[in-house]
Amino acid sequence: MKIKKLSLVHFKNHHDFQIDIDKDIVAIAGLNGVGKTTVLDAIHFLCVGKSYFSGTDVQCINTEENVAGILATLINDEETDVKIKFKRGSRKRIERNGALYKVLDHIGHYFSVVIAPGDIELIYGSNDIRRSFIDQILSQTNHNYLLQLLKYKKLLEHRNKHLKQEVVDHALLETLDDQMSPLAQNIYLERKVF
Repeated sequence: MKIKKLSLVHFKNHHDFQIDIDKDIVAIAGLNGVGKTTVLDAIHFLCVGKSYFSGTDVQCINTEENVAGILATLINDEETDVKIKFKRGSRKRIERNGALYKVLDHIGHYFSVVIAPGDIELIYGSNDIRRSFIDQILSQTNHNYLLQLLKYKKLLEHRNKHLKQEVVDHALLETLDDQMSPLAQNIYLERKVF
């Protein structure tokens, strides 16, 4: 993938950032705090539909504004315009060549792997951190894996919520376990191959 044009509107500390890129290799340089990492985070957001560094989309909106956007012209096999718009209190909107589509359908078209100083936790941190990193990579490259992972997490959340209730329906737990088991097996096998 090549980025031909990138625009950021009210994205973090960039109110109106635009760049046309006509080179194959680009270096981003500047003083501390001017937004170099923000540009890289916007590229990651553009590829996977969420920020690498911010927990929520709202955290990417400049504090003085209510809406933010990332617009880009990308070249893979063909030239494609991608626009991501999000505002406080609303869901994000992703468009490709003017057509609105779901984040789930966006993941896997463009790839991004971020390695940042905090990622030393991949080596020294918990297994959860490593699993999350592997999930992030596999979700971009294997749409079926992404669907299974999302379904598994939804079932797990439902199961855990049910376990916290005063009265536990063991038949429901068994049904949830039966649904989760093949998903867990497939997820495990994909992670193992990775």
